[in-house]
Amino acid sequence: IESVNFAIVAPGTYKVQARFFEDLLPLDIRFLVRQCGVTTEWSRKVLAEEIVSKFSARSTSPVSLEGRAFSDAVAIGDIVYFAPYDADGVGIFEPKTGRFTEVDISLQGVVGDRKFSAAVAVDDLVVLVPFDSDVIGLFETRTKEFSYLNISLLFPMGERFIGASKHVSVDASGRTVSRVVFAPYAAGMVVSYDAALRTVDTTRLFDDYQFGGAVTIQNQIIMTPYGNKTGVGVFDILTGGFLTVDIEDKVRSENYHFAGAISVESDVIFPPYNSHAVGIFDTLTSKFETVDISSRVTGNGKFWGGVLLDDTVVFAPANADAVGLFYVSSRTFSTQPLTAGIAGEDKFAGAAIVAADIVFAPGRHTANIGVFNLAESNLTYVIEVPQ
Repeated sequence: IESVNFAIVAPGTYKVQARFFEDLLPLDIRFLVRQCGVTTEWSRKVLAEEIVSKFSARSTSPVSLEGRAFSDAVAIGDIVYFAPYDADGVGIFEPKTGRFTEVDISLQGVVGDRKFSAAVAVDDLVVLVPFDSDVIGLFETRTKEFSYLNISLLFPMGERFIGASKHVSVDASGRTVSRVVFAPYAAGMVVSYDAALRTVDTTRLFDDYQFGGAVTIQNQIIMTPYGNKTGVGVFDILTGGFLTVDIEDKVRSENYHFAGAISVESDVIFPPYNSHAVGIFDTLTSKFETVDISSRVTGNGKFWGGVLLDDTVVFAPANADAVGLFYVSSRTFSTQPLTAGIAGEDKFAGAAIVAADIVFAPGRHTANIGVFNLAESNLTYVIEVPQ
């Protein structure tokens, strides 16, 4: 936009708010006020430093995470908890102090690689979603105690679930029911876990869809198209009904299309993994559309998970060498480079917000926790129009 004209009907103090994108900076901006034929001009330069977002890598010392990955992050209060994928325990990170600790779960017999794919908070409980693990992990954050529910008889095969979402309702007796719904990858069933009763309900799928994330919108759990087929999963938690919305004509990637799901009012945003575009699913119309990002990020395994902060969805960089930024209102995409020394594949997986910090869980090939501060992209200018 080169210019915007608006009428001021009286003298006084006026505030003009403008939004800038980092790609366009530095930028000279001028305000011209014409009053009774007399023009007054204000000008200033907008620098990238004023609105630029910042990424930093936080050490986990004295705990070494070399070669030991986490798969997701969830915040309870001002603490972030990491779901152990290859790691031996639940990771605990305090952004305010930078302190990292780990609670070993191998003593309870929960060992091996690729254990859990996601973490969901239910009050003070962290529910860990099994991928190759035979158990649903349950981590009580107040006592730092770990327990589990064995599901190996229900699901004898591995690669069970990727992602989950919480749904809260009130049953006929007035009891508040918190359920965590698991998105099936190879399990062939949707699982609904009642956190209070520690019971599991299942809904069998009639096709071998493989999903890679989930999010709740009202009474629907929307599941991310990830694996061998291109369909958005829609699970009605009240009726147990399940359907898929085919999007084959909207994606170009062969598989592993999107990873994670973020709700924005009635829309669901899917972070691109192998896809060339951000996916957007409208739950009211079941319409699916994409926003191409191939001019900014290429290659496979771009992002894994993300969070919404104000009007921006922030994607956690997996193989991408930058944080992904999807601006919801404008449907545009930008990136913020990572700091030097953070490179390679599987850098981070999943994200959580604590105050102004967006925290990325360490992936397989980084021994650091990622912390991203999203800068305010709006600047307000005060114009004094004299009498």
